[in-house]
Amino acid sequence: MNLFSFIKDDWEKIPQNVRYFLLSGSTLLAITWLSDHWGKDSYKLFSWDFRNIFFSLGITLILVGLVMIVSKQLYTYFNLLRLKIKYPIKNHPKTFALVWFQPGRLYLFDKKSKLSYHVHPWETAEDLSFVGHGFNCLHDYETALAGDVRIGSPYNIRIKSFHYVGQLNTRK
Repeated sequence: MNLFSFIKDDWEKIPQNVRYFLLSGSTLLAITWLSDHWGKDSYKLFSWDFRNIFFSLGITLILVGLVMIVSKQLYTYFNLLRLKIKYPIKNHPKTFALVWFQPGRLYLFDKKSKLSYHVHPWETAEDLSFVGHGFNCLHDYETALAGDVRIGSPYNIRIKSFHYVGQLNTRK
């Protein structure tokens, strides 16, 4: 096991645009440090000291990158919280039904609004505690929709009567 693989894996989870902010800010701070320790007394252009400008810009870029990471985490958390409140697993199959279609695709059928969602990716199903719950259908979704498959007790749903609106995704 590589000692720093956990750092590499976490770094790859950060979106590319945020990584540019963090790397650009770190580079500007490194240039400021190098010019402060091994450079001449000052680098000026129109009476502006470049070390102060690079330091301020570097700190600003790093802070913007960190704010973007925190805001995305908060958005994801509140989205997950909203979905857990709307679809608690204790209400399955009373208010919504979970159906596993082939090849391992999970769909949620909301019985109140008559809407269906594809729960994607797998981590979303894990986040919402849907793994291990639901009915296993032997067809894929498109075949079941075309054939007007009816799923019986305790779900009591007719797939064609639901309107497909997209996917539930807590990872975007």
